[in-house]
Order: sequence, then C-alpha cells, then structure tokens
Amino acid sequence: MRFYHLVTGPAGPPPGRTDLGAGRDLLPAYVDEAVAAEALGFDGVCLGAHHLASHARVGDPNVLAAVVAARTTRIRIAVVGNALPLHDDPLLLARTLATLDLASAGRLDAGFVRGTWADLHSSRLDPTTVEERFWEGLDLIVRSWAEDRPFRWDGRHHYRPRVDAPVRPRQSPSPPVWLLTEAGRPTVAEAGRRGHSLVVPTGPRSWVVDVCRRHRQAAAAAGRAPADVVTCVPVHLAEHEGTAHEQAREQYERLLRAAASTPPVPPPVPGGPGPDGTPWAGDLPGFPPPSYDDLVAQGHVLVGSPGTVRDRLYEHLRDTGAAVHVGGGGILGAMPTPLLRRSMTIFARRVVPRLRQLSRHRPAPISHGPAGPPTDKESTMPDISLDQALTLLRAVVDHAGKVGAVVAAEVVDASGTTVAAQRMDGCFPSAGLLARKKAYGALNFRVPTHVAVEAFPEPVRTALLAAEPGLTFLPGGVPVLREGVVVGALGVTGGAGEQDVACCDAALEALTDGA
Repeated sequence: MRFYHLVTGPAGPPPGRTDLGAGRDLLPAYVDEAVAAEALGFDGVCLGAHHLASHARVGDPNVLAAVVAARTTRIRIAVVGNALPLHDDPLLLARTLATLDLASAGRLDAGFVRGTWADLHSSRLDPTTVEERFWEGLDLIVRSWAEDRPFRWDGRHHYRPRVDAPVRPRQSPSPPVWLLTEAGRPTVAEAGRRGHSLVVPTGPRSWVVDVCRRHRQAAAAAGRAPADVVTCVPVHLAEHEGTAHEQAREQYERLLRAAASTPPVPPPVPGGPGPDGTPWAGDLPGFPPPSYDDLVAQGHVLVGSPGTVRDRLYEHLRDTGAAVHVGGGGILGAMPTPLLRRSMTIFARRVVPRLRQLSRHRPAPISHGPAGPPTDKESTMPDISLDQALTLLRAVVDHAGKVGAVVAAEVVDASGTTVAAQRMDGCFPSAGLLARKKAYGALNFRVPTHVAVEAFPEPVRTALLAAEPGLTFLPGGVPVLREGVVVGALGVTGGAGEQDVACCDAALEALTDGA
C-alpha cells in the first residue's frame, strides 16, 4: 500500500484575473509542499494542472516535477496533467518525460489525461478526434520508450517515417503509466485491457467502487493481472472532529463561491455527445456536490480526527482494492499553509502507519455481485505448511519474551484444522482454546479479528457468536496470505490485546522475511 500527497499549494488568483505578485509565490510553495511530504514519509507526490481552477494552478507540471526531483531524493513523482490530445507531437512529450525519469533517478509515474472542456475550447481541437488522438499518442510514446531499434509509425493522426528515440527513461521498459478515468468514458476498460494503472478521481463512494471493479474485470477478460488502481480521496485532519469539519467547510464554501464567479465554458460539441456516443457533460456523477454536507456524506472527502479518517479510509481501500491512495486537500481547495501542514503531519504520523499494517491483511475487494467458482489460484494454492506454522510460532514466542508477555498460539490451515500450537510456561490453562478461536475467527473473517470487530455492528456480532461459538472477535487473530489468498490463520492470546496483535505482526514479518 502506497500513500501519495496531492500537491495543491496556496490559492492563486481566480481564473481570468492576473496577479503577478501572487503568481511568483506559487512555484516555491508547491515545491516546499512536496519537500515536506518527503520529510513526513509519504511514498509519492502527485502533480496536476487545472488551467482554469483557482487551486492547483501549477502551469507546466513537468517543469514543476523537475524542480521537485532536484529538491528530493526518495519520493516518487506522479505527473497527472499531460493532456495527450493537445500534443501535436507526442514524441516531444515522450522525450521530456524520459529526461525527467533520468533526472529523478527513476522516480517518475507518467500520468496522461484527455483534457477538460476548457482545454478543448481554448485549443479549438476537433472533439470528435480526442479519443483516437489520446490512444494513438499513448501507444506511440510507450513504444518509443520500449523499442531498441528505429521503427516506422503510420497512424491516423501521427506519421513518422522513422522513430529513433534518443532518450529513454531509466525505468524499463517505461515508467508506470497512470491513466485518469472519467465517468462515461472508455478509459476504465481500455486501461484494464492494456495493463495500465487507473487513476480514479474523487467521487461518490459507490461510483468509485464500481469503476475499480470494472477495471479489474477488463484486465481479467484480457488475460492480464490487474494493474494498480489509484484512488484520489482528499483528506483533512485535526485533533478534534469538530475543528476539522469547521476548517474544511470554510475552504469548500470558498471554492464554491469562486466556481460560481467563473464564466462557464461551453461543451465542445453542442449537446455533449463524444465520439464514442457517451456524453461529455458531467464527467463525474453529481459533481461538485452543492454543499459541504453533501460532499462529506457522499464520500468525496474524508474529514475528521485521526481515528475517523483512518477507519473510513480503511473501508475505502478495502472496498476498492486500491494500491495507491492520493490524499491532500484536493477538492477542498487550497488550505492555508499552517492548516495544510498540520493535516499532513497528523495523517502521516497517526493514520498511515496503522493503514500500512492493516493493508498486509486486507481482504479481496468486495465484488458487489454473486460469487463465482474458485479461481485456479484459489483451487490449487496449498495450505500453510508445518515449517511455516513453526516459523510463526517461534516468532510469537520470541516477541512475547521481548515484551514480557506469556502467551499461547495456534496456527490453522485453510480448512480450520490445527497445524501447530504452542503454550508458554505459566500461561493460563484455557489459553490454547482461546488462541484457536482467534485463529478460526480471522480465517472466517478474512481480516484480523481486531479489524473485524469494527466492521460488524453489535447485533450482528452477537448473532455470529451465537451461531458459531468456535470463533471470537477478540484481538490477536490474523489471516495468513500467500499471493493474496488466505492459506491459514494465526491466533495468539495471553497478553494484553495490543501485545497479542503485536505478536501476530511480528510473526507475519518473520514469515515474510523467511519466504
């Protein structure tokens, strides 16, 4: 699981107005925000360009990315702002991005978009060619990065008798390709079929889950393993729930006022149909929401205390199966720098570490449909072996000794049958039975027991325990996964709840290290 920060910077002048003094301050602020994200431990930063938005008015994101690369050493840099149809020569863009990947020592994520209504309106580009220009330009760029010999390109919109790219990216065969989806556009399925990562913008929770599901289905239909899904859910945190909402509400209402004062841009084609027959109007369903309360209720943003944001973001990642989360202010607009930095710090220090831990045990995304037959992987994946079970138990005992706990542990296979068990001297007599219940609970829930207890309301938990007394929701049970498939489970009891959980985590780390 990787966590990126969406760099938004301070508020710039509204669209259609010029403030050279404010403009000169924007670039340093963007760069400082990216540097701060690296210092806080984020995995990457996301840079975009919204030409007619009063927030994120970055200019050329590739230039900004070059400056960020020079000021940082570790963090990945995702550029999601190159509108391919607007580039008459995609090979020039390919060279720019390859140079950027070399300059950043292979830290580039290359994102591509079609462009907005405003882009098409200002460029006078024929909207009926946008779809073809996008995919042809992408294919030409990716091939120029991968080919080690000159080739001829004879496309519908681009013709090159000889393509011999003099600069190739450091990452081979290419940097990761991120494609931004839009509702009603074919990017979702096509990205899945081609094996490209999909960037899903903020939107109603049900819509985001459905988009992610369709991307995985398209990859499976093409015989591919699904590429990463990147979901963008803006976050804002404060120590107290009410404070966080007060700050976020003020910023969103300011953004709505700015949007209301911006002259509307007409759709590229009267009536809005695109070249594939789907509507251009309304790239996202119900967007933007008319009020802050609607914004929060529909799941466009996550606002609150660290505990609230952590729990809701875990549910989002579980349901979408996303591999990358892009946070930051986003649709909330450009937060005042002190509030933004405080939110970034709380998120990085009190939310991300716990989510990284939970992501190791994350179950498969919810399918929202009838379950099909087991896949070949699920049918042939062997159960946990005795050697692996003993490795888990040795790690449990070793960690328990370090924290002064006296525990019992049990490992079960995928059928719930005991593979190995151990009880430390001095542990209470019924500890072995309770450890088995924890393991059996984690096996059935497909998530750690301390996570499952938060997923089920009290009446449901009571009914489950009455129907199956052989399991428990007490902390200290974790599933054991191999290639994303549950092959067994571990249960630990005898210490305080957090000690039992820590023993499980240490055991899973030992098993991973020994793999």
